[in-house]
Amino acid sequence: MASSRLRSLVLVCCSSSLLLASPACDDDTTGTHDTADAAPADLRDSDPSDTHGLDSDADTGPVAPPDLAVVPGPGEVRAGFTVKPQDLIGGPKAEGLVGDVKLWNARAAFLIETIRATGGFRERGGNVIDIDFSSGGEDRFGELWFAWNLELFHPETVEVVSDGRDGEAVVRFAGRTGRYVWIQTFIAALLNPAPIDLAVVYEYRLAPDSDVLELSITLTNDGPEAADVELPLSAMNMGDGVRPFGIGGGLGGVTGRSQPWLGMTGLSRSYGFVGDGALLNGLFNYQNVQILQADPFSLPPGESITQRYVFVVGDDGTRAVAEVAAERFGVGPVVEVAGAVTGEVGWLDDEPTPSNTGGRAWVTAFVGDAVHGVTPVDAAGRFSLLLAPGDYQLVAYAPQRGGSEPLDVTLAEGAPVDDLTLDLPALGEVVVTVSDADARPLPVEISFFRVDAPWPFAPESAGFDANWRHDRSAVIFSPDGLGRAHLLPGTYTVTASRGFSYTFDEATIEVLPGQSQSLALQIERVVDDTGWVSADLHLHSIWSPDSDTPYIARLRQAAANDVLLPVFSEHVNLGHAHVFLDESGVEDWVLPVPAQEVTTFEYGHFNSYPLEYRPDEPSFGAVYEHGHAGHELFTLMREQREGDHIIQINHPRGVPIMGYFTYLDFDRSTASADDPRWTTDWDVLEVFNGDCGPGGGNAESLEDWFALNDHGLRKALGSGSDSHSEAAGLGFPRSWIEVDHDEVAADLDALVVPLRARKSFVSCGPFVRFSTSDGKGLGELAAVSPEGVVSFEVEVEAPAWIGLSSVVLLENGTPIAEVEAADFVAGDGAVRHAGSFAVTPAADAWYVLVVEGEGDLWPVEPGGRPYAMTNPIEVDADGDGVWTPPARGDDPPVRARAPSRQRDHHHGHDHAHGHDHHH
Repeated sequence: MASSRLRSLVLVCCSSSLLLASPACDDDTTGTHDTADAAPADLRDSDPSDTHGLDSDADTGPVAPPDLAVVPGPGEVRAGFTVKPQDLIGGPKAEGLVGDVKLWNARAAFLIETIRATGGFRERGGNVIDIDFSSGGEDRFGELWFAWNLELFHPETVEVVSDGRDGEAVVRFAGRTGRYVWIQTFIAALLNPAPIDLAVVYEYRLAPDSDVLELSITLTNDGPEAADVELPLSAMNMGDGVRPFGIGGGLGGVTGRSQPWLGMTGLSRSYGFVGDGALLNGLFNYQNVQILQADPFSLPPGESITQRYVFVVGDDGTRAVAEVAAERFGVGPVVEVAGAVTGEVGWLDDEPTPSNTGGRAWVTAFVGDAVHGVTPVDAAGRFSLLLAPGDYQLVAYAPQRGGSEPLDVTLAEGAPVDDLTLDLPALGEVVVTVSDADARPLPVEISFFRVDAPWPFAPESAGFDANWRHDRSAVIFSPDGLGRAHLLPGTYTVTASRGFSYTFDEATIEVLPGQSQSLALQIERVVDDTGWVSADLHLHSIWSPDSDTPYIARLRQAAANDVLLPVFSEHVNLGHAHVFLDESGVEDWVLPVPAQEVTTFEYGHFNSYPLEYRPDEPSFGAVYEHGHAGHELFTLMREQREGDHIIQINHPRGVPIMGYFTYLDFDRSTASADDPRWTTDWDVLEVFNGDCGPGGGNAESLEDWFALNDHGLRKALGSGSDSHSEAAGLGFPRSWIEVDHDEVAADLDALVVPLRARKSFVSCGPFVRFSTSDGKGLGELAAVSPEGVVSFEVEVEAPAWIGLSSVVLLENGTPIAEVEAADFVAGDGAVRHAGSFAVTPAADAWYVLVVEGEGDLWPVEPGGRPYAMTNPIEVDADGDGVWTPPARGDDPPVRARAPSRQRDHHHGHDHAHGHDHHH
């Protein structure tokens, strides 16, 4: 069944399951600290300068370790501890650190974490972490790990048994099962397996010129009682161009399905996992973390068990794992189906965005709607799949340009088919040039809306398309105003835009097959935002488990949407898009903020920013979030770096493991929660998540924020797109922060003080200025006149394409005055309304301004509605110089619901659409 074009790397693993390792700190090094709920300390105990267990020569002493930066030649194999960065394996998802163990030969390279604290969900070392071909530079392997009854391998020793000069490379880890903090903080109470205590040995072996890395995991029961392993588990976390694949479920993963093997499938690299003959049952899937259960077993006292698994790495989709499963484990039979794809397989020129598809086409095998295989098309236009005998439909797809007509094929055992042809449709080219009013190029979003027919994206389970929302066929985030797209023939509306402070331009064109045409569009900044900067305070990219979007694409997307401060708040890892800023071409337009969404899997998600990027630490210096009570966790966030930074409560309402306020049962009558995890050591409440409408918990979060204001807890009104994909957009909603651009450009810390001081507002379109007549602004305390009156000055700006309907003043969260669009007083430029409100408060109060809109925000955010809300201005009504929160006054507020965007029933849009991650 071998193919001359097949290049696969195989890890033969001998164990019955996968999950993480927990922190093991001996009492004599931790004092009285309880390590059961502690984050792993730095466990690295190997010195790269020593011999690490290598054999010594009797005459010459210790043998010098091999140079792990030099690719072994044919017939050679090497193993050793990495001692310099050049020894590591590079690529978009490379996580190895100097000191980790490398095994490689002329074909394959594997990196195994030494005994240390690790990134991701693994917690401890001993696991394969980076895999690539020996040419290197394209590692996209996420993480795979094992657990038994929710306990994990705690390695205690690591030894390079043989460095390969005797013909085989061998590395051995030994230790025991131990507590696994991450999994036990949120799922142990539900599954509650019996505790076990087993001796564990991992032994890795690699032969010369072999694609197979063998891992034997031996479990030994050295206790007096039988060990019942009820939950032998396998876990993986894949993303970033590699998606979980299960037969039938396709690229949607494997939860709820039994699988003979598991794929992690991409277009440049693919991985696979094959069990020792047992089916893998999908148990759990959350944010791209897949947990599978194998068959339970029992170990009598004094007995051991060794089982095998195979991990496959290749560049041919699911083919490599299907082949290894058949040849090594008898999973089959399988039949080869191969052929050619004709038409325009790749982009005629540069890709419109640096997406993970690399511009490559792929072929998907369907049984009805179920996906059974996916493989990329190679440079010669050829494809090859291995499938079980049966009836299939094959479809070829290319990114952002539709697919071929389905081709029916019947496969019989022992009868390969290799002469199929799939025809991709002919395309037309459109070259768009965008400039501002002074003919200067600038970053822009160029969108193509097909008018005459829907765009035939690949189904999500079947391919790697962006699946742009709201009738978009393709989108280009251009760093310089130039965009080139290849489109199916048809009629298109083409738009150029740059967020909500600019005009947009559009044109209708007819795309013809095989023809190229040019189009010039022009946009202009019309909103004066001097003294303010725009921010998306909650954004995900490649280092979040549930996001595949590369940093360069995100940076260009931020620039194209006029978001100066994208806060890269990754799950598990610390966001570090700034490393790629110069490469992105938008370094003059974007200031990326290093951040983390601290994700507990138990009682909420919390953003922390700006943080310190530490490339030589696990997870790039991210806070380890598991096993800590709320106040302890927030202290860790504060201590991540010297200097001040923001802590933000993300989506406080919703699913309890995500929503801090929901989980703790936040009481608005007291603005607190009766739970030891409750703390007020935070700064911003993300009231508007993914939208400015009431969906997804936003309405409840707004009421919570009102209660905080009523009780004098000065927490800033915040927002975030919470976008996890290019298709979901960013900067909607966005926060505008009152700080000078140059100050933030010189030091990102400059955003902290004004944001904490509530000198910001949330916007889904309109730009707002709100102050008192004596110059007090957002977050400040104002006085009344001798007559007891306070006057508020209001200015609302927006380009003409944004529809506005009213400006509303809220006192203690209740609307008390409103100006409708018919009564707006227009000003210069884009000023849609410039007016004032005069109020005579009966007691100390807080005031916010709300701007309501009508219509939607096409083409910047199709389906969205205009809206804005400011942070409060507090008013000292009794003149005593002290502001008394309304809830503590003589007449606590009874609130009517504040105006809030409602669902557009006419168009059927649910405006929580930006919140696109997998929960």
